[in-house]
Amino acid sequence: MILAGKLLNAKKAAKIGLVDYVVHPNLLENFAQEQMLKIINDGGKKRRKVYQPKGAVNKLLEGPLKGIVFSKAKQGVLKLTKGHYPAPLAALEIIRKTYGVDPTNKSDREAALEIEKEHFAECAVTDISKNLIHVFYLTEMVKKQTGVSSGVKGKPVKHLGVLGAGTMGGGIAYVAADKGIDVRVKDISLDANAKALKHARDLWGKLVKKKVIDNYQFSQKMSLVSTGLDFAGFKNIDVTVEAIVEDMGIKQKVIGQTAAQMRPDAIIVTNTSSLSVTEMSKGHPHPEYFAGMHFFSPVHKMPLVEVIRGEKSSDETIATVFELAKKMGKMPVVVKDGAGFLVNRLLLPYMGEAFFLLTEGMSVEKVDKAYVYQFGMPMGPFELMDSVGLDVCVKVLNIFKKAFPDRVEVPELMQKLEKNKARLGQKTNLGFYKYDSSGKKLEVDQSIYSELGLPAPTNPYSDQECLERGVFAMVNECALALDADKIVETPHEVDLAMIMGTGFPPFRGGLLKYADSVGADYIRKQLEKYSTERKANRLRPSVKLKERAEKQLKFYN
Repeated sequence: MILAGKLLNAKKAAKIGLVDYVVHPNLLENFAQEQMLKIINDGGKKRRKVYQPKGAVNKLLEGPLKGIVFSKAKQGVLKLTKGHYPAPLAALEIIRKTYGVDPTNKSDREAALEIEKEHFAECAVTDISKNLIHVFYLTEMVKKQTGVSSGVKGKPVKHLGVLGAGTMGGGIAYVAADKGIDVRVKDISLDANAKALKHARDLWGKLVKKKVIDNYQFSQKMSLVSTGLDFAGFKNIDVTVEAIVEDMGIKQKVIGQTAAQMRPDAIIVTNTSSLSVTEMSKGHPHPEYFAGMHFFSPVHKMPLVEVIRGEKSSDETIATVFELAKKMGKMPVVVKDGAGFLVNRLLLPYMGEAFFLLTEGMSVEKVDKAYVYQFGMPMGPFELMDSVGLDVCVKVLNIFKKAFPDRVEVPELMQKLEKNKARLGQKTNLGFYKYDSSGKKLEVDQSIYSELGLPAPTNPYSDQECLERGVFAMVNECALALDADKIVETPHEVDLAMIMGTGFPPFRGGLLKYADSVGADYIRKQLEKYSTERKANRLRPSVKLKERAEKQLKFYN
């Protein structure tokens, strides 16, 4: 619990002795008064309860095997954190030094507290500590926001419609119903609707197995999800999320059909990851009631939701969608409509650069390991492309190229790879990596090089170049998205979106917090160097990045 900062539900906490009683919230006040009276009647004696591990554990921690136990624990911490987080290691060291101290002995207790104080002070003054505090404030910031600056409040959402019962639609239905929202899923086939129900049932079934919820709660949540082939019940729906095929014509047509079956003031949002929300709103008779609500996959795990504001989206619509995202347990960030919105716009240069590194002789393993073990990403760019789907990556990159033809380059080999329908990534169990039937990543598929017509990798570049070309490409694009296009209002939203939507290392504080730590001038010089040495116009520093470098401006003032 200490090393991972793990949260326990009430039943689990009571079972291990962390709390004394578990009481229903409605009975809490009376129960607390009863316990206080008991303490008073007992003379107000201070009760001291010392947690003691069970016999076998106690012998391990106090006997000759103590060193081995702590060594294994340290190995486990390093495996999970890659050594980027000092606090878990400090906590482990404190436990090692103070385990077995008698808390009733004043001098022993004070000595133990002194050890803890020293380690805490060492961790508290680090840049990592400051960056993590910064991330904490980013998440707290969202709780106080409404998504608009006008003071307009959103409408309550009790009934949600979902168009499309695919992976995204099923995931959206699950997270909404899990928070008590009544959900109606509509698809064109019974089979698709059945899969959406199964998706939700399986996820709640895992919670039952873990005893997070009981069978009664399971039944309650399942009862909130219904499916149909028509628009029955849509007159009662407050917001409908469209999650169908990524085709503008089809989406516009379906949005118009849906609007005709809902109340005039009901809201429709699209879950598109790449298409223009403003263009799509032309399918809605009242575009002020239309916006984007871009969830990230897998929906039940990824906390970010991009709330996309179209040209005609009203403040009330944006505020309603923003509050709905929070109600669903998500972290919403309002972004302006534009190619790739925010996260995909920044990720595409990063993923594209990894592909260029591949064509220049770098191996999949070398690049991915550098990003995971040295930089702290949860996965490298090649594994990320496998997770997203190689066909999706190419499709969105082409949209990005169309929007910014002067500075976006699409690696030719990406187009070649996308044509192999058996190698689309995790969803076909084969991409840059091999995957088992459950989707678990196995080893790199070494045939990828010959299939692309590439020689065996020679890894000609340093890890530093691999990392800087990818990360600095994101910073370069972000300078344009933030300063020129105003996709978001502040660097805070960029960092929150990148951490919550891509897993950008929280200990670095976010993309722009990291950029400030190395400096705009250094980033500009390195990009100029790489663009010249590798003949890569795509890596030339943008006008906005140059301005920041010349004026020595930071993203955070």
